[in-house]
Amino acid sequence: MSIMLNRFFNSYLWVGIIIYCLLIVTIGDTFTWTSFVGFLALLISGSCLIYFSNREDDFFRSIKLAEIVFVYSVIFVSLFYLVSDYYDNDLYLFNKNDAVVYEKLSKDMASTTLEKSILLLKATYKSFDDWGAPYVMSTVLRIYPSKLFLNLFYICLGTFGALYLYGMGKFLMSNKMAFMASFAYSTSSFALYFHGTFLKESIFLFLVIGAFYHFYKFIEHTSLYHIIITIIFSLSILFFRPAVSMFFWIGVTTYFLTDKNNKIITTTALFILLLSLVLGAATVVQVFDKYTMGGDLESLLDTKQVVISKQFDYVINWIAAFIGPFPTLLSISKHSIVLYGSGLYMKMILFLPFFLGVIYIIRYKIRELYPMVFFCLIEIVSLAMILQAFELRKGLPHYPGLFIIAFWYIDVIDEETILFKKLVPIWLSIVVVVVLGWNILRA
Repeated sequence: MSIMLNRFFNSYLWVGIIIYCLLIVTIGDTFTWTSFVGFLALLISGSCLIYFSNREDDFFRSIKLAEIVFVYSVIFVSLFYLVSDYYDNDLYLFNKNDAVVYEKLSKDMASTTLEKSILLLKATYKSFDDWGAPYVMSTVLRIYPSKLFLNLFYICLGTFGALYLYGMGKFLMSNKMAFMASFAYSTSSFALYFHGTFLKESIFLFLVIGAFYHFYKFIEHTSLYHIIITIIFSLSILFFRPAVSMFFWIGVTTYFLTDKNNKIITTTALFILLLSLVLGAATVVQVFDKYTMGGDLESLLDTKQVVISKQFDYVINWIAAFIGPFPTLLSISKHSIVLYGSGLYMKMILFLPFFLGVIYIIRYKIRELYPMVFFCLIEIVSLAMILQAFELRKGLPHYPGLFIIAFWYIDVIDEETILFKKLVPIWLSIVVVVVLGWNILRA
């Protein structure tokens, strides 16, 4: 297994270096300090994964993971601050639109009583799906009114989220692979990017990861405590993005629906599934109408940047929903997407073991992974349907699951599998062509 892991992550690192070098040769005038930080993230994450792949089992402990993720996060969020200050003279990481609104509302709420802050929140956002972030942010700012303090809170959430992923991973795969999966996701540039913003994603993703963690703890121990915490986490998601809460419960019920030995549980799961569909139908329709102009995809495509044709854009949107968003690694003006580009490159590389893992799980009926598989697939298809495949913030909820499934698959296959003999070189070649083409096209 160590040889396989070492080979895989060496390929990830060196192919990434080659891509950056080819882009510098072709569109080198777009290489900026932002690109340099992205390249640095690739080098360090790749080197760490190669190093971990050669360690013995006693290396992989929760406390070590927490220390590494926390320090790594502080260093890279600080680097993100530096480039943001260099180009924009602020610490918003090139994403001010929603951040400024959240910041003003959260500070206003933090400066008044709890009762008045809730009234202010309701007056600002009529829909409850935007209540979660300002409420948590204002609570943190009551302790110390500083964006830097809020970002430190986000980094702590990310560290606890890493421990959740690790704990969940240990139930599904080897200790070593659980550690590496958690590290890879938690230190990916797209996860770290949001730790440095005034946006809701760090809180939201912690809730998604926490819901899955406690559900798997429920499976492992059949504990009432864990199912109650699962419900609390999943209900909290309603105040950030209701559709994702519905997707979670649809995924969870697939585990119980396939339990042929307990008809009561199967019947209860079917009831929960139908209830989720009924209660969530209005939300899904509302979201679909919001992002597709009432289902008028032709008009929606008119608002998008057409690369070649509307039909081509629509096809690319579906492709990107599965393997993208495509990473932008060099750009003079699009600094925010360059900062998290290297993380999206890793996600592209991991799509192959994720895809093969999904096939393997369904083929061999590995029920424990059904919730995560169907959650990911539903979210991916939903993104494609509403033409939001290139919107990182919309796609983030299924990324932790994608990382877990990809690393799980690498863990269960043997050394002689066709994955490394034939498919990996082909996939890496496709990734190189796609990433080069995408970046040159957008330069």
